[in-house]
Amino acid sequence: MGKQAKQAKRRGNHAGRLELRGDKWLAVWMVNGKRKSQTTGETDREAAEKWLARKLEAVRTSDGLRQLDKDADTIREMQKTVLGARLAEIEAQKQELADGLSALRFDEAWEAYRRTPKRKAVTPRTLENMERKFATFKDWMAKHHPDVAELRHVTP
Repeated sequence: MGKQAKQAKRRGNHAGRLELRGDKWLAVWMVNGKRKSQTTGETDREAAEKWLARKLEAVRTSDGLRQLDKDADTIREMQKTVLGARLAEIEAQKQELADGLSALRFDEAWEAYRRTPKRKAVTPRTLENMERKFATFKDWMAKHHPDVAELRHVTP
């Protein structure tokens, strides 16, 4: 038998056969190019064939799950790459916007807050308290950090 005929006759992964050893059937199959064998514990060929079919289905399923895990890892890596690139784009756009906008100075901040239409409704007394606290903060900033004049340079 020539080399091509042998290759054509070879069984691929998950192909199995039964061999009679004594009075028991032995199942033989290939997984990832390696020969595996296990006794079926059966003396009847039909029962041994059913056993082999269940075993091969389990092997196919586990190989399929391994492939799915590999595919999922590949997809996760692709997502990280794409999301990382998108995040860099967003950060660049954010920086462009921050550079292009006129910065809100401390003196203008309180009036800008009062003019904001979407702010939470508060009582006049609460508004006075908030204004007093902001003025105290503004004075503290002027004393301790005189170089910071814009709100965007204050971090929480």
